[in-house]
Amino acid sequence: MIDRTDRHVAGERLAETVALLRIAGKVALLGGWTIQLPNRLLTWSDETCAIHDLPAGYTPTFDEGIGYYPAEYRAEVLRHVEACERAGTSYDFELPKNTATGRRIWVRSIGEAVRDADGRIVGLQGAFQDITIRRQAEEALRESEAEFRALAESMPQMVWMARDDGWNTYFNQRWVDYTGLSLEDSYGRGWNTPFHPDDRQCAADAWQQAIASGDYSVECRLRAADGSYRWWLIRGLPLRDRDGHTVKWIGTCTDIDDLKQAQEAALRSEGRQRALAAELETERARLIAAQAVASVGSWETDLVSLAAVWSAETHRIFEAAPEQFPATHAGFLQLVHPEDRADVDEAFSRSLDQGSSGAIEHRLLMSDGRIKFVEERWQVVRNEQGEPACAIGTCQDITERRRAQDAIRMQAHMLDQIGQAVIATDTEGRVTYANRFAGELYGWAPADILGRVITDVTTPQATLNQGLEIMALLQRGEMWSGEFLVQTHQGRVFPAHVTDSPFLDERGRLIGIVGISTDITARKQAEDEARQKDMLIRLAGRLTHIGGWAIDLPGDRVFWSDEVFDILDYPRGSPPPLADALSL
Repeated sequence: MIDRTDRHVAGERLAETVALLRIAGKVALLGGWTIQLPNRLLTWSDETCAIHDLPAGYTPTFDEGIGYYPAEYRAEVLRHVEACERAGTSYDFELPKNTATGRRIWVRSIGEAVRDADGRIVGLQGAFQDITIRRQAEEALRESEAEFRALAESMPQMVWMARDDGWNTYFNQRWVDYTGLSLEDSYGRGWNTPFHPDDRQCAADAWQQAIASGDYSVECRLRAADGSYRWWLIRGLPLRDRDGHTVKWIGTCTDIDDLKQAQEAALRSEGRQRALAAELETERARLIAAQAVASVGSWETDLVSLAAVWSAETHRIFEAAPEQFPATHAGFLQLVHPEDRADVDEAFSRSLDQGSSGAIEHRLLMSDGRIKFVEERWQVVRNEQGEPACAIGTCQDITERRRAQDAIRMQAHMLDQIGQAVIATDTEGRVTYANRFAGELYGWAPADILGRVITDVTTPQATLNQGLEIMALLQRGEMWSGEFLVQTHQGRVFPAHVTDSPFLDERGRLIGIVGISTDITARKQAEDEARQKDMLIRLAGRLTHIGGWAIDLPGDRVFWSDEVFDILDYPRGSPPPLADALSL
C-alpha cells in the first residue's frame, strides 16, 4: 500500500512541476505536459494546446494525445512512453505531428519519470517544442548546399571551400581530375601537396594577407596527376555572418599557364624584338586590329591574291600544321564543314562588297570526323585609294562554349521540374532562358521575358544599384548568393533567396550566367513574428518584474532570466549552484 502522506507530497510536487512548465512555456515558447499513473491521465499546458491549435485549458485523453502523431510514428512514441513508465527511461526525440486543424508541424518531445519519496514512478512529465521553423531552415540550408555543389561541379574551374582557419572542406571533381589526389587526401591541409615547393611560402604569405584584407589572390604552380606543373590563379573570398565574422572561404583555381608562357616568351624575345622593330610595327597594327574584334587566333587575307597569313593559334584551332598546310582562302574553305561552306563564303563576300566588318559561327570537320565550332570575326582594311586591300580577323574555338550552353539548357530543363525560379542570361544580362516556375514567380510568360535585361525584369528601384553591383561581380566570373528584394511583373516586391553563378568555358572566359531564386516571404514573416514574440516576453518580464528560472535536475544546473538576477540583487552572469540558489 502507498502511504497517503507520500501520495499527498507527490501530488504537491507534481502540481509544482506543472506550474514550472507553465512559466517555461511563456518564457521559452515551450509547452508542458504531465501523465498521472496508473490511469494515464494526460494534462497539457496552455502553450501545448496552442502548439496543437487547440483552445487553452483543453484536456485530451492519452490516446488522443498519441493520435496527433502520424500513424507510422505512433508505435515508436508508445515505446518511449512505456519505457519511461516501466523503467524511468527519459527520452528526447523529434517527430512530425498533425495539429487539430490538420496543420503539419515538427515537434521536439522530452519526457521523464516522476517518482514519489520511495522512488516509485507515479507519473511522467515533459515538454513539447514547436521546431517547425528550425526544420524548414535546415531543409533550406541542405537545398542551398546541394545547389552550390551542382553549380560548382558544372564550372570549368577548380572550386574549393575552406574554414576560416584555412582547413579545406570541399573540392569539386575538376581538382581531383587535375591533381590526381582523392578528396580524402585533399581535405584539411592536404591541399598544400600539389603546390610547387618554391611557391608554398608565397601561398602561405598570401593567405595571411587575405585574413587581414578579405581577398585571397595568388599565382602558383600546381602539380598535375602526370607530374607536370602548370600556373594557376587562385582566388578566394570570405563568406561572413551577420556580424561580419568570416565563416568560410570560397574560391576558384583558374589555369593561366598559357598566359604565363606567353609572358615569359615575350621577355625572352625582348632582344629579338629590338632587332625586328620595323617588322613588329607592322605586326602591332595587325594585332591591334585583331584585338579590337577578339584576342584569340589571328589571320590576314590579301584580297587580291587571297593568300593568307595564320597565327600559330589559328593553325592549332584548325589542326593544320604550317609546314603541311598552305594558308589560303580556298584552303580555309576546305576545312569548313561542307554544310556551312556556302554560308561562310557568302558572309565573307558580302562584307567585301560593303567594305564592312563581318562575323559568323560555323563548324569545322576534322580529319578524324570530329566536329569543332569556331567563331570568325574580321574587318576589311582599305588602301590609300580607299579600295579593300585585306581582311584582318580572328577565329575562336567555341566548342566548349557550345557544349556548356547545351549543358546549361539541359540543366535548366531539369531545374524546370522543381519549384524554384531558374533564369539564364548572356554575359550582358539579357535573359536567354526562364523556366516555368520563374514565369509563375515573377508574373511573366517565359517567352515574353526572353531578351530583356534581368535587372529590368526582377529588380525593384530600391535594390537596383545592388543588382547592378551583383551583375558586375558575376561578369568578373565570381559567384553571389544571398537574400535580395525582387519584384513581379505586376510590381509586387518580395524577399527571395538568390544564387547567381557565372558559367565559364575551359579557359575561364564568361559565356553566361544562371540564377536560382526562391520566395522566402513566409520564412521572413515567421522570423519577424518570432522576434516580436521574444521582444514582448522580455518587455513583459521587465514591466511586471516577473523572472523565469529552470533547473536541470540531472546536472543540478540553475538557469535564471535577467529579471531573476535583478529581483534577487544578484550580479548578472552565471547563477549560483543549486544548493546556494535554494538558500537565497
